[in-house]
Amino acid sequence: MQHRPSRAILLSLFGIVGASSGMPARIASADPEKTKSEAPRPRAQTVKMVCVEAQGKPIAGAEVYLFQHSGALDRHLQFGPFKSDDQGKAVCAEALFSDDLGNFDRWIYARIPGRFVGVSRTAKWTNRNVINPEFQVKLQVSGTIEGQVTVPEGFDCTKATVRVKSMHITTGPGNFDFQMYPRDDNFPGLDVALPKIFECRPDATGRIRFDDVPVRGKLYLVTSGAGLGEAQWRNAPETIDQPIQLVDQPIDLAISKESPLSGRVLSPDGKPVAGIKIAARLTISRSFPVSISQHSEPSRTRTENSRFTAYRKQNSSCRSTIRSTAGRFDRWRICSCRRANLKA
Repeated sequence: MQHRPSRAILLSLFGIVGASSGMPARIASADPEKTKSEAPRPRAQTVKMVCVEAQGKPIAGAEVYLFQHSGALDRHLQFGPFKSDDQGKAVCAEALFSDDLGNFDRWIYARIPGRFVGVSRTAKWTNRNVINPEFQVKLQVSGTIEGQVTVPEGFDCTKATVRVKSMHITTGPGNFDFQMYPRDDNFPGLDVALPKIFECRPDATGRIRFDDVPVRGKLYLVTSGAGLGEAQWRNAPETIDQPIQLVDQPIDLAISKESPLSGRVLSPDGKPVAGIKIAARLTISRSFPVSISQHSEPSRTRTENSRFTAYRKQNSSCRSTIRSTAGRFDRWRICSCRRANLKA
């Protein structure tokens, strides 16, 4: 069968490598006013949201942020904040659709600062029923979590940034009774949204604090800083044998210096491939990848003459993802980062 050149190559590799990520410049949310010039929508609508507490009673006065996927921009755009009324309802006057069929993908983040927090999603895809047609978000009791960040000698801990990469809010007793809010690269727009809520910098002593996190749930944090690798923290899950809640688990983030991972990229037919974008996925074990971390400096993330150098955290297990500029994936294989030639 004749090989057709792939538009993208996805490479996974494991090994003990270094980690880093530069300080990202993009933290601003999209301006809702700019969405008015997008492609025509199938019909004019409002987006109605309903905020309720754990027992289903309406919650008034909730601060509600709406994120709608724009098909024209291929990212989620932020609207709000809105306030819920006495019936728990909040309304956005502008509905966005992905295509002429009326498909959509929308997320809510809602909170009453210091008391409750909730996330929810509603979506419609072709030939499928609407997910969460009432667009209801169930708010749970929130709290505060604190912790410590340490950096190597010679680095200023106040220059590091700690980000929420994902947040799970427990809504019931089952393993799948939760709602998730993602802030990773797979959800453009969500990944940089609400930085005042989901990002912080340590004080001079290295202390950090996140407010309005669920008392029961999961939180996944990552760090970034010039010359530093990426540290990660995830709270231990609450179980019957270990009923410790999220807010009772102190954060401990020890950041190391960055160190290089170098290699060579070959196509499936063994030819060198240039112009490939590199991203690294750190893992807490070889079988459990937990995050994709994009590099901010193109010189560190694109291959030249098929060779690349990426900078990741020291002494950590890593899975690396290689993408084409089109952002589409064709194939992947797992191989060792110790190999000189890393075949896709």
